[in-house]
Amino acid sequence: MTGKLIQAIPATHQPLLAHIYYFLLPLSYLLLCVGLLGGFAWLDGRARRLGITGFVLASIATITSIVNLIFLALSATSLNGPLGVLSPLVNALNGLSALAASLVLGCALLRVHMLPRPYAWILIVIGIVTLPILLLTPLPIGPTWATDTVAFFLSGIGYTVVGLRMLVERKRMDEHTKDVPFNVVAQAK
Repeated sequence: MTGKLIQAIPATHQPLLAHIYYFLLPLSYLLLCVGLLGGFAWLDGRARRLGITGFVLASIATITSIVNLIFLALSATSLNGPLGVLSPLVNALNGLSALAASLVLGCALLRVHMLPRPYAWILIVIGIVTLPILLLTPLPIGPTWATDTVAFFLSGIGYTVVGLRMLVERKRMDEHTKDVPFNVVAQAK
């Protein structure tokens, strides 16, 4: 709306869209981190080292997401003083741990063949590529506010594709379990 990054606008002159952004970013991180924790649960004890490492990283990202939401409750705009210094650090830790968890859990899902290879590779690529894209933006072309979010837009598409595929796989596995007769399951135990 202004052609500038939201952080470059004084808090008193920020449009309503800026306040929506301040709310949606930590909320989207929280939902993403819960999804990553679900990816760990889906491993069901396989690829233990990678899974536990991914779980720890996703837990750190979840905790920092909650802290970001608490900071948002304290101030809907930019924070000043010690919280103004702490807020960007928590936000950076949140993003880095979420990307690292994506990379590690993508490797774990690839190792145990729980997803088709291309979908596991999407998580791995998101974990590797998002940060460099983020560091290279904003691009010299187009509005600064739009090109600064290219990394988040691309990783969001990847997370959505993988999440939908995981839902389809889970539904297929549940239907397959229902189709197996009770006697076969009892004999297998």
